Amino acid sequence: MRLEKYDNQKSGSDIQNIENADLRREPVYNTHGRACTISSSYETSSDNKTTSGLKVGTQSRLIDSARKAYDDGYPINAYLSVRWDSLLRYDTCHPLRSMETVERIRYIVELIRKWLAYRRVQFSYFWSRELTPSAGEHWHLGLHIPEKYHKAFAKYIERLLVEPAMKNARNWPQITRGEIACSEWSSWHIGVEDKKRNKKKNKKFPGFWIAAYTGKAEPSQRTFRGKLVNNELKPVRGIEFGGTQKDGRYDAEQGIISGTECREARYDIARALKS
Repeated sequence: MRLEKYDNQKSGSDIQNIENADLRREPVYNTHGRACTISSSYETSSDNKTTSGLKVGTQSRLIDSARKAYDDGYPINAYLSVRWDSLLRYDTCHPLRSMETVERIRYIVELIRKWLAYRRVQFSYFWSRELTPSAGEHWHLGLHIPEKYHKAFAKYIERLLVEPAMKNARNWPQITRGEIACSEWSSWHIGVEDKKRNKKKNKKFPGFWIAAYTGKAEPSQRTFRGKLVNNELKPVRGIEFGGTQKDGRYDAEQGIISGTECREARYDIARALKS
């Protein structure tokens, strides 16, 4: 840009105003005088990123983080599942209703962290979001809860999510593996590690199957050199896709989930477990 030669009679402030007007073609501030930036990766915008499943390699990464949690002495031995639509319909004045899904997850995770910190328990966790026709969008959180706190944790989740737990346990086939609590409308339920399954399934370390289930939204097939092939980078998948599982629970297709403009927000792992 070529600056014009200004008349000597113009003041310094006049010259500065002319230069600023020339350099700043479009305003970078909004009508309230604030810079138009998004500082938080959790804030929503019109340009949200979307995903139809977890990235290839995610399930393996979750299993690795479960292994690290076990080695650190805080194995992933419990999980929490939440169906958002059902939960918010249970109470029309639910405090989570005004939050976006990612903000809602961050809020719950932070409160659980504080609940465990008060009991001097390290918060080892990972989570993922899923979308299926039967359950709608739902959330799986795998975490470490000492066995002595299992009942207390269920009571805390009951208060946190507002919807109370059933007085009697569910029966088969509604009940899930290792389930210790379920809400009245089945909007949320809590399960614990199935020790018998770990011994039966090649003596896997605690947390392996919770991690595999949390990462089941990774596609069981992937594109390789222009062809669709079995996703061998996904450790746990159905027999139909070259895996070992007889049912299709690890191969279900996922719908489109929206994150933020900064991140897909499809899953997360505790910082201590990412290394």
